[in-house]
Amino acid sequence: MKSRFEYKPGKHYLMPIQFGPQPGFREPVQGLIPDHKNFPKRRTAFIHYLTRAEQLAEILPPGFELWGEPLISFEISHHTEVQWLGGRGYCAFGVNYPARYVGKKETVHGMFRSVTFEDPPDVITSGREDLGCHKLYCELPVPRVVQGSYYYTASLYGRKFFDLELHDLEEVTAQSSADRPFVGKPSMDGVRSEGLLYYKYIPRINAPGVADVEHAVLLPSDYPNLTVEKVYKAKRASAGFIHSTWQDLPKYFHVVNALAGLDLLEFRGASLTFTRGGKDLSDMRAIE
Repeated sequence: MKSRFEYKPGKHYLMPIQFGPQPGFREPVQGLIPDHKNFPKRRTAFIHYLTRAEQLAEILPPGFELWGEPLISFEISHHTEVQWLGGRGYCAFGVNYPARYVGKKETVHGMFRSVTFEDPPDVITSGREDLGCHKLYCELPVPRVVQGSYYYTASLYGRKFFDLELHDLEEVTAQSSADRPFVGKPSMDGVRSEGLLYYKYIPRINAPGVADVEHAVLLPSDYPNLTVEKVYKAKRASAGFIHSTWQDLPKYFHVVNALAGLDLLEFRGASLTFTRGGKDLSDMRAIE
């Protein structure tokens, strides 16, 4: 008997497709009415450094170039009360720097998200191959909080490869901070950032260096349902990747070491931001 499978128009599919559409934040399960105004709740740590332009240029994909100062930002978000995860939470750690993509029909400015580490794996499979987000797995525990200081770590196989610390936090008005999760800097050199930039790449089977899909992606910065509730500036902070061997991180030691090799020349600020709300990312698009 032949397959009785039929695609349902307008539904989102991920492998294995034969079981039907993939439930997730763009495909809510029956009975769930997403509330993008109030959920998820989110606590995000940011830290920014000036680094060397020539080093960042080495880790940009085709068609990209640096935009403005060579600033690198580390961003760690802990999400809670995530509706599409049944009220569970997840963690995301992104590395961003300002870039522009020059396509055949358009030039787009934004913050290039060079990599996102996430935990748990369910979140990685939603948004990687389908949207083109650069996602890898790692362990991202909630931060230790001691006398008002926050201590973050990222690790895999018991090997820590990143540290971030925030100290001497002072509350400021939300309007005085440009740090908003998934949005990036609002402007630079008089040019408005259009959002986060990614580079989608899916290889062809058994054809090294040949892609089935390859193009830049934009996640627009418009987040009408995102509410910034509290912002704290850190008077002291530090962060950095830790050099690792292939035995430590067999699949992506090269990613960690490329980031560990960047010269962090000047501290440019750090913050802790509390927000709620978001969107389903249905406005993400390929850049032409």
